[in-house]
Parts: sequence; C-alpha cells; structure tokens
Amino acid sequence: MFVGAMWDFRAHDHFGGVTGTIYAMFWLSFALLHQLTGIGVNSTMSAGAADAFAAYLIMWALPTLFVAVAAWFV
Repeated sequence: MFVGAMWDFRAHDHFGGVTGTIYAMFWLSFALLHQLTGIGVNSTMSAGAADAFAAYLIMWALPTLFVAVAAWFV
C-alpha cells in the first residue's frame, strides 16, 4: 500500500498519495502495536489498555474523517 501511494505521488496524484500513505501508516502502526503489546482479537485487555486502544483508534478516525470530507471535493 505504501509503495502504491509513492507511485501515486510520482504520477502527480496527490490525493491518492496522501490517502494511501495515511492508511499504510495506520496498518503499519496497528501491526507494530499488535506485536509489541500482544493485543489480539481474542485477548482480554485491562481497562487501561482498552482505553488506550480506543484512543488509538479514535486518533486514526480523525484522518479518515478529513480524507472523507476531502474526497467530497475531489
């Protein structure tokens, strides 16, 4: 996904490049978070870890909202 986003930049498609880079970094950070903390689909999290994970997902929801609004005008 990241390589495809870089190809979009090369083709002067800045919206596709920014969008692809944002979502590539989301999946990279999600995988890193999963590997470092051991948070899995079926794992039980403490209340603090669940709150931190919710904040992480909300943090990534904001760029998604901005991209969705920007896509309306493209």
